[in-house]
Amino acid sequence: MANNQLIQGAALTGKKFLDVGAAVAAGYKGYTNNNSVNPRVAENEAIQSRVNSSMANMKTDMDFTSFSPSETKTMRTFLLSQRNIYTTAAKEAAKFDDTTDPEYMQYVDQMQNVNNSFTNLAKQLESYKTGKAEYAQGQMNGIYSNGTDGEVGRDNAVMYGFYDKDGKYDDTKQEGGYDSPFKIQDGGNIAFSIAGRELSYNDMSPPILKDYKLAKSLISGNETAFKAGKLQNRYSLDAYRVQLEEGLENQDTLKSMIFDFNRELDVKDLQDGITNGTMDMTQARDIFIDRMVTAREEVSIEGRADYLARNPTGEGAGKSYIQSKNAQEQIAIVNGYPNDKNWTGDAKQFNFKRQGEGIKRDTSPKKYYIARDEAGQYYIGDNKDDANTYAEDYKITAEQALKEFGITIPSPPITDGNIIIQE
Repeated sequence: MANNQLIQGAALTGKKFLDVGAAVAAGYKGYTNNNSVNPRVAENEAIQSRVNSSMANMKTDMDFTSFSPSETKTMRTFLLSQRNIYTTAAKEAAKFDDTTDPEYMQYVDQMQNVNNSFTNLAKQLESYKTGKAEYAQGQMNGIYSNGTDGEVGRDNAVMYGFYDKDGKYDDTKQEGGYDSPFKIQDGGNIAFSIAGRELSYNDMSPPILKDYKLAKSLISGNETAFKAGKLQNRYSLDAYRVQLEEGLENQDTLKSMIFDFNRELDVKDLQDGITNGTMDMTQARDIFIDRMVTAREEVSIEGRADYLARNPTGEGAGKSYIQSKNAQEQIAIVNGYPNDKNWTGDAKQFNFKRQGEGIKRDTSPKKYYIARDEAGQYYIGDNKDDANTYAEDYKITAEQALKEFGITIPSPPITDGNIIIQE
């Protein structure tokens, strides 16, 4: 079964998404719900902590917005070298009377290239300062996704000077200044020497953003389905699947769902598969979408049962019987082990009180056996051998299970056929 928090929706877990602005301002992190924290999540959270600690230690804005002495030296060296090129070219150009001479034009081009490099450098320096401020603010507000690729996260932290010289993001021990490995390429382009690579500022990828909007829609959509009190048909589920496929075309969005909202969506295995390389993003996307569709189906079944329990004389009265809490818990346990190899060929026993229309009702709880084949199709009979035959006569759908026994099971791939239980 899907994670119960996701099934129940925003009523229990979605409050933090109802006010997206507040969630961002609070610096929400998608903490995992088990003891093992995914390495990519841990590294991105460490970078965020490092930036927050560094910014907290700033005494004035000048500490952050001004270039360091080493960075200033790099710029001064570049400007002087370019000025020398310009001066030499100007002197040589002055020797020519014929301005159409190709050699004269060569010196003029050198002078123009210097002017262009100064203009380009000025624009990139301004962009860099703005980008650094936005990066720091984004980290403090917690808007960057833990799904950001490790190398991208590290490159950005180093580029903006939030790192220790030993390469660690230790927010308790300052081992270096905030100098970025700053250099200037030909043409006035800013670049950085990081881990043996020379990376142009223009080519740097920023961290991806947390997609609160989609996460909220997944949870609030399930809440709506629960409150509707109706079973989802295959057409509405197909439409939901297409909606998910469209919304998750962008891999950054998918990474955010998987790495930022594990507590709500229960996708730790997808986190680990992507991180250790055993699962690519296409595989993760397919599995994620399947789980979300299953969750939407299950939540509608839960909602229908809840509606009928609260409206005994309303729509559907007399057509179904809601089992006791104990019976519900039994079937929940069965559904909780979809990969249990001992399930197939070994029917489970339950005591249910069969109700509904057009059948012979049980006056008291009776022993029934439920089996399930490898395709996920459920079968029910009043003896173990019948259920284990997987015969058409003992096949049961989710709708029949809810109406006749008051139990919720996932819809199998095959939903046709009628159930016949011998009395």
